Amino acid sequence: AKSAIEDRIHSRNKQLMYLGSTLMGFQFGFFALLTWFEYSWDVMEPVTYFATYAAVIGMYAYFAVTAQVAEKEGFNIPEYNRLTNLIDQCKSDLRRLRDPLQIHIPIREL
Repeated sequence: AKSAIEDRIHSRNKQLMYLGSTLMGFQFGFFALLTWFEYSWDVMEPVTYFATYAAVIGMYAYFAVTAQVAEKEGFNIPEYNRLTNLIDQCKSDLRRLRDPLQIHIPIREL
């Protein structure tokens, strides 16, 4: 289930990155046209400020929505984190036990 969720999210993020990059390129060209040929920087500065601020709000909204994807799919994040930490602890214990220099050293409490 986790890999299917990751694949879907990766595909969607890739599409949105291409779309966002394209739109930012058009926005840059449009603002450059307005700044150098139609209006001055004094007129365009507030426009670019608000356009940038709107883009930041949009990116934050996207982050807030996609942060909930795993929960919507029924993926138990705390249990996954607990199991991942347990696996890491087991790997650490195995490395310590396999190291000939560590054989007579007691286990450290974390």
